[in-house]
Formats: sequence, C-alpha cells, structure tokens
Amino acid sequence: MLLLSLQMTSLGALKCYGKTNDTLTRKCALFCTENDCPSYCICVNDKSQNNACSYLPVIPNNTLQVKETITAGTPILSINSTGSDKWTLALQRSGVVDGSIWNELSSYFKLYKFGNIYEIILNQTPDLEGIFERFAIRLKQLTLILTCKIASNPDQSHSVHLEILPVNEFAPEYKEAILKQNVSENTKIGTVILMLINLTMDRDVNPDGRELGDFGMTNYLFDAMRDGKEYFEMKDFSQGSIVVKKCLDFEALVPMNSTRFYLNVSASDIHGVTTYTTLTINIVDVDDLPPEFYYSGCPVVLDKTAPCHVAYEALLSLNYIGPMTDIVPSLIHARDMDTLNTELEFSLELSAGEKLGISIWLQF
Repeated sequence: MLLLSLQMTSLGALKCYGKTNDTLTRKCALFCTENDCPSYCICVNDKSQNNACSYLPVIPNNTLQVKETITAGTPILSINSTGSDKWTLALQRSGVVDGSIWNELSSYFKLYKFGNIYEIILNQTPDLEGIFERFAIRLKQLTLILTCKIASNPDQSHSVHLEILPVNEFAPEYKEAILKQNVSENTKIGTVILMLINLTMDRDVNPDGRELGDFGMTNYLFDAMRDGKEYFEMKDFSQGSIVVKKCLDFEALVPMNSTRFYLNVSASDIHGVTTYTTLTINIVDVDDLPPEFYYSGCPVVLDKTAPCHVAYEALLSLNYIGPMTDIVPSLIHARDMDTLNTELEFSLELSAGEKLGISIWLQF
C-alpha cells in the first residue's frame, strides 16, 4: 500500500465520506472537524466554485512513500480536476547534484490526464541500486512540484515529498571467491591480521548509513584439528577484526601437520541476513633459527641443550690443493634448523701453529 501525504493551503471546507454507507459517512464527518481522515473515509476539500483549482487529497505529513521495488506504471497520486484547471509536474532541484541528473530523475515520473482525473504515475522503478550506479548518489527523498494553472487566476503550486524506501534485496557478499591470508610465525599475539569489513560488501543502497551489520566467527566443523579458533579470535565484531590469540611456532606446528588453519566466518547485514565463508590461514616459516652441525655419532637430545663435542682431523701434504675427502671421523655436515632449508656457506679459520686445526662444537 502506498502511504500518501501532502500539506497544502486549505481553499475550502474539508468533507469526509464513508466508503460503504451513509452511517459511515456521518461518522467520517466527525473527523472532518478535526482535519483528520481515517483510512475508511474518503476526504476531499469542498470547492465553492468551478472556476478554481482542484484540491489535492488530504494525506499525512506531506510525504509520499514508495518502495524502491514498486512496479513501473503504478499511480502514486490522483487529482480530481474541476474541468477548468490544468496541472503540471516538475521535480525540485536540491543539493549540489548536477542539473542533468535531476533531468534524468524527472523522467521517472509522468503526469497523465484521464478524463477529469490527473494521476502521477511512476514511469520507471526507482531502484536505489540502479540510481546509485548511474548517478553516484544515495537517493532518499525527492520533492515533486504540482502546479495548477487556471484562466484569470494566479498559478497555485504545491510541493509533495516523495520518500524512496529501501528494500533488502541482497545478502552480504565477499569480494573474493576464496579468502586466504598468510601469517608469519613471528607475528605477535594481539596483532590484527585481517579485517573482514575490507573484504565484504552489500549491494543494497542504504541512504541512512551502512548496510553491513556485524561479523562473526564459529567453529570449523569439517576438520576440528585445523580449526583456527585456538590460535585466532575476533575482537571487534563491527569491523570483523581477526587477531592472533596464541603463539605461532612453525617448527612446532609441522609435526602436528597444522601449518594451515581454517576459520568459519560470517557477515550479516542490518536486517539479519547472514552469509558464511571459510577463511584459510597459512602459517609462514621465517628464518628465526641458526644453522646447526650434526654428526650421526652424537646422541639425539630433543631439547638441544646438551652439547656434543666432536673433533675432526684431516692430514694433508703442505702443497696439496683439492677436496678434503679423508676427514675423520666423517665429513662435516650442517643444516638449517628452519624448515626453509636455506643454503649454507662454510668457512675455515686458521689456528695458531703450523697445522690447520679445526674444532667443531655441535649444539643439539
């Protein structure tokens, strides 16, 4: 149902008629004295002469309200003409919007005459998303100017506000089909790694403000071992900010096959429509551990706090040039303690004396 309203200058007495019977008409007449018109009455202004402008319908708050999805061709206001008056329709300009845009918006409305009745009919559906896409404006209200012209009388103009009511046509959407985020293992606890508000959108146009509502995070039920809620949490639900909750140690996560986590996140609009998606978080190794020498003859120490001392020897002639292949007890081996397995470089330092002495301290 269209909610119609108009505030106008009274040019005659208000008359109210019942829509069904005379008894109801007498009841409606009581409301005329208070300038009120219930929905079960038809209220018009009484004209004392035909050589005058028609009166517009009595409607509350001087505002017509239509939904943005209203069908093109729908009448939104009717005027019963006296026969001698002529009505025109124009759109009042307001704000800093370019005049060409107002001309375009004027084409959304037409004033037609059917016998002695003038009707304002929507020529196009006032889709707020389409208007925003075409003109880059968040339309909320327009002002229609109805002007009555009649011979030997000055023109009479009335302004009618037309409010376009938004309709929730779309659910929140994510800007990327698959949400992924890489997080370094040395990221500090409390660090914001991602804000969902930057990755979501809602195609509905809301002239009164933001269409997106709150964000959320729930358990990832498909694989509890990879549910990232143990390591990450959402702090600000209005922005969807995800922060590090627990220390990320890549080397500690590798044995558990847990260097990739999943978060089940959601975005809701202000109407409560919610869209879910999965955020994939990859833990990235960083070069935070030094290289180590290793020798098969040393015992395995898990905490790597007990040193293992190995003495390497190689006897070479003084003028020998070439690879050292007869090192005792074995060739010297080293490795990167990070899983990055960065390529290592070896160097030798001469000790005091004639012989080249090498002392290797293995720290496990």
